[in-house]
Amino acid sequence: MSLSGIVCSRAKWFLLSIALPTLGLGLNKTAFSYNKKDEYSPDNWYRLDIAGNVCRGPRNSPIALESTPCDAYEGYGLYSGTCTLNDLDFQLTELGVKIKYPKDGSCDINTLTVPGVSGNFRLLEVTIHGGSEHSIDGNFSGAEIQLVHEKINSQEGHLAVLAILVEPEGPKDNLFFGTLLDEWRAVRADSTASCAKAGYDVPTLYWLASGTPVNTRHSYVRSYFTSPRFNAYSLLPTNTSFYRYYGGLTTPPCSEIVWWSVADTVMRISTGQYAELMTMITTGYVNVTDEAGCEPWSVASPSGSTSRPLQARNGRPVDRICPV
Repeated sequence: MSLSGIVCSRAKWFLLSIALPTLGLGLNKTAFSYNKKDEYSPDNWYRLDIAGNVCRGPRNSPIALESTPCDAYEGYGLYSGTCTLNDLDFQLTELGVKIKYPKDGSCDINTLTVPGVSGNFRLLEVTIHGGSEHSIDGNFSGAEIQLVHEKINSQEGHLAVLAILVEPEGPKDNLFFGTLLDEWRAVRADSTASCAKAGYDVPTLYWLASGTPVNTRHSYVRSYFTSPRFNAYSLLPTNTSFYRYYGGLTTPPCSEIVWWSVADTVMRISTGQYAELMTMITTGYVNVTDEAGCEPWSVASPSGSTSRPLQARNGRPVDRICPV
C-alpha cells in the first residue's frame, strides 16, 4: 500500500505532492526498492531519512493471518457511489498499477464503514502488489489488491484498507478484472505514443502468456457493465469474511494509521491475466529521462515482487468478521 510515487496516467505525467528523498536514485525515482540486495531494500527502510519513518514500529504491516472462528457477525457498509470509468485516473507507476479517485466532486465516491470502527471512510485509490503482502495459514497468493480509504472529516489521517488476495487459475478470464487491465493497457499505449512523438524509441513489451504486444488495446469489457457506474467493491469475493486488525502503511514511512480488513476468500483471475498484470507491474511504467529517453522502470525485486515481507504481530488482536 503506497500513497506516493511517480506516475504516468491517462491525463498527465507528474510528481505526487508527497515527495520522497532521492538517495542517489535520481530526481524521478522512488527512494526505496523491493530488491533484497539493494541498500534501499525492505530490511533497510527504517534507515531512510523520511519524515515520520516508523518502519520498525510495533504495529507495522503486513502480518501473517490464521484461520479462526468468527469473532463477530456484522456487515461492512459498502456504498458504491456514482463514479464511472471515465471519472477515474488509471496510472502506471514505478510501484506498479493504480487507480486514483477524483477529489473535485465530479462524482460521488465509494464510501465504507468498518464494523467496530467509528466514522465513514472515502475511497482514495486502488493499488495492486505483485505477490500478496498478507498470508493466510502460511499461504501467500499471486497478488494483493488494496482499496485504500481515508477517514472523512478526520484530522489524524486514519485510513481503512480492504485487501483482496488474488490467485491465478486456469484459462478463464475474470471479465470485471479484465476491464482494469484494458485501462492500464491504454495508459501504456498513450505513454508509448508520447515517447514516439518526442523522438524516443520504446522497446515493444510483450505479455508473458500470449505474446500480445503491450501497446495493443483489447476490447475487454466496457460493454460488460449493465450500468455506466464503476463499483470497485465488485472486486470483493461474494459473501467473504474479513480479518480486521490495526496496522500501518506497507511502504515508507510505514505510518501506523490503518485499519486493515483482509478478505479470507481469494479472487480468481486467469493465468493469462495474471501474466499481463505482472508484466504491467514490472515493466509497464515508462520513465522519461534526458539521458536514456523512455525506458521501462520499476522498484520490483528481480522476481517481480512489490510486496513488503511479513512484520511481527506483537500481540495485536485480529478479529474475523463474518457476514450476517
